[in-house]
Amino acid sequence: MRRLLLPAGLAVLALAAAGLAQPSDEGFEAETVVDDLGAPVDLAIAPAGDLWWNAIGESHVVRHDPDTGEQEIVLETEAIHTHAERGLVGLALDPDVADNGMFYVFYTLEDPNDPEGGTNVLERVEDGERTRLLTLPAHVNHNGGRIVFDDEGRLFVSTGDNQDPVRAQRPEDPLGSILHMHPNGTPTDETIANYSYSVGHRNVFGLAYDEANDRLFATENSNEERDEVNLIEAGHNYGWPECQGHHRYDAANYTALEASCTDPSYTDPIGVFYDNDTSAPTGAAVLEGDLYWGSFNEGTIHRLTQDPETGDWNDNVVYDGEASVFDVEAHGGSIYYAERGAIGRLDPPDPASPGGLVSEVPTPGALAALAFTLSALGLTTAKRSAGRRWRQQKKGGPGPKGPA
Repeated sequence: MRRLLLPAGLAVLALAAAGLAQPSDEGFEAETVVDDLGAPVDLAIAPAGDLWWNAIGESHVVRHDPDTGEQEIVLETEAIHTHAERGLVGLALDPDVADNGMFYVFYTLEDPNDPEGGTNVLERVEDGERTRLLTLPAHVNHNGGRIVFDDEGRLFVSTGDNQDPVRAQRPEDPLGSILHMHPNGTPTDETIANYSYSVGHRNVFGLAYDEANDRLFATENSNEERDEVNLIEAGHNYGWPECQGHHRYDAANYTALEASCTDPSYTDPIGVFYDNDTSAPTGAAVLEGDLYWGSFNEGTIHRLTQDPETGDWNDNVVYDGEASVFDVEAHGGSIYYAERGAIGRLDPPDPASPGGLVSEVPTPGALAALAFTLSALGLTTAKRSAGRRWRQQKKGGPGPKGPA
């Protein structure tokens, strides 16, 4: 059973069997940094603190000076296809961006002869000069597009399966994979075949590299339920479309099965959200060894922490907003997040303070008492999540699945 991190003085009902992360009150402080925005889908932060972002439905990259509040467009792209899950969806700054001004983008080029597709492009921009590193097929849905760097300055790039699940099981096919390449666009020697570093992915919409521990995390949008958080290892297969979460999946009929996924050739996720519902996980970031990830459907930010003794991953919610979360990034000891309409900052509490972070587990008696209280009050995570999605749809937002 997954154990949950608990704030001091607060017992939390462990609904791990149902895959439900719990709300928490750990003393995180949220503050809006930039508002009056559209939908900043990917956020990047320069070492000096400049905020960069691109937005759904827009064809440019913006840089924001945190000291003056001034903004400038640093890239304007053309013929971008922004319908559904296509568009300017990926952005990453070169580790030496302060010196070389280099950054990378992932976007969809429109094809008038293929309205349901187009071409996804990975591009490097340096001093206004643009170099195309890779082109991939695009589709209305499942394009991936996230970009992060490892500790050697090489790129990880996520791709979706273009709604053709069988492609995710073909290592030579770059779709449904996480790619690994040098800054010049050539594949590294750690790939399985072609560019593929890992395979068996439906649509990875969040990547986070933990430099201190040399490990890569990915958030995975599944179909209607059992979204995943995965710890990515070179050469591993993460099961799609044969498996979804910890269970089998019938891709031909779009049906989740109850049978467990026990194939040893597939790597299990470290978190599943949820067995009978969907969170639509988006961006991810690592801070002090913990993984923070955003939920499009819930408007929340989760925190996954690994127990050093058991290796179990414990999940709870550290931010509960009213708008869809598109991305999270770590900078200066804080978590920055891009949500519909704004960019904010989430400051963790001092671990030594009375409301600081702890990792105690409640006793069975405390859990039983809390279960009775929650049942009596009707306070369930499922109801809160469903209510938030209803508010999003009522306000004209996207449907419950989000960036699927």
